[in-house]
Formats: sequence, structure tokens, C-alpha cells
Amino acid sequence: MTRLNTIPMLSGILLTLLTLLAPIAASASGKDTLGNMISTRAKQESSDITTLLRPAPKPKPATTSPWQLVFVFADWCPYCHRTAPIVKAWSKRHHIPVRAISITQKGLPDYPTFEALSPSDSAAWFHGSIRVPALLAQSTANPKRIIGLATGAVTDSQLTSLWTQGVGRQRVERPRPPDGFYTRTPYSTSRQ
Repeated sequence: MTRLNTIPMLSGILLTLLTLLAPIAASASGKDTLGNMISTRAKQESSDITTLLRPAPKPKPATTSPWQLVFVFADWCPYCHRTAPIVKAWSKRHHIPVRAISITQKGLPDYPTFEALSPSDSAAWFHGSIRVPALLAQSTANPKRIIGLATGAVTDSQLTSLWTQGVGRQRVERPRPPDGFYTRTPYSTSRQ
């Protein structure tokens, strides 16, 4: 080894020894021994490593949707059985809550818990006739605000497209005409 290579190595060793021995020299009681210091340091480092090796927590959704998806179904409907797992997976991926409503008071395998649709609700919501499966978007802030998305079976990509078209588009305000635009100005019909 050359002399220039050994100087940085020796200074590194000296710095490490000083950091280990500094608490011993500062200890007035003399209870801290070099062995205790090394074992304490080793425990800290091993706990740091186990902390780093733990799996990261699952991320939470950044925001919750101001809308919920309403899924109206019947237990006898094959299209409802086909659509239910698609709706469940889609809502989980997009963090959209689902309000499952059964018109037959029976659930589906993917939605065993549901709300039952009474005949009066059926008349109010669907004017007495219901096509299932029905997908609607309902505002969580104003439950009376409902947007019809689809009736019948849908695919995942169709549901995304319907949601974007129905809920995702922003309302565009029309420009207002300037004040006095609609006021009539009298005109003269007399001939000169």
C-alpha cells in the first residue's frame, strides 16, 4: 500500500473509534462499557434493518368520489350475474362506492348484502317498469341527483366510458350576453 492510500483508511478507523468511545468518555457514572455500547448499537441497527424490510403499507385512495354507483339487479337475471363481478372489480379499482339494490329481495354471490327495492320505490324510481341490470350514478352530496348510465350487461371498459361520459364531464357554463342585449330599442316605422 502506498502512503496516500493508508491515510484516508486510518482516518476512517480513527473516526469510527471516536464515535464509539465518545459516549464512554462522556459517561460520568462509568456504567456504560464498550461491550454495552456495541450491543446497544447492534440492536439499533438490526431494528433499523427490520423496519426497512417490512412491506410498505397499502396506499389509501387520495380522494373519495362525490358520486356512488347504483347497481340495480334481480337474482334470476343472468345478465345481472354476469355484470356483478365486473361492477365489484371496477368500483374497487376506481374507489367508487356501490349501492346494490335488489328488486327481488334476494342477493347475488358478489353482493350478498343489498337494499331491497319496495314497490313504492320502484314506482318512484323507474315509473313502475325496471330493466335489469341497471347502472346509475348518484350524487353523495345530493341523493336526488341521479344520472342513468346503462341497462343491460356491460364490460369493464364500457363502464369506465359510461362513468366518464355521465359523471366525469364538467358542466360548461354558456357565456352570458352583455347587459342590455335583450332589451328592445324602439324603432321608427315612419317614412321620411
